[in-house]
Amino acid sequence: VATAVTIVWECSFWLVLVKKSWRPVFAFVGLGIHIGIIVLMEVGIFSWLSMALYPAMFPLASAHFARLVAARLDPLPNLLSKTTP
Repeated sequence: VATAVTIVWECSFWLVLVKKSWRPVFAFVGLGIHIGIIVLMEVGIFSWLSMALYPAMFPLASAHFARLVAARLDPLPNLLSKTTP
């Protein structure tokens, strides 16, 4: 069953480019596939690298998340943006 799901997922992945509303479904299935590869196979860092690219499917959310992380890690811009009375 897992092989069939993987083949269907890989062959239909181009649909993500056409139907953006399907991206969460493809991301969920893809994460399951790659976590399964991590647990069941010895393929090095392949699955980790593949999962690291998943945020590219959600560019606005990725950009927003990156801004939140940057704001938390770098307090200097917050100090400079405050106006002094």
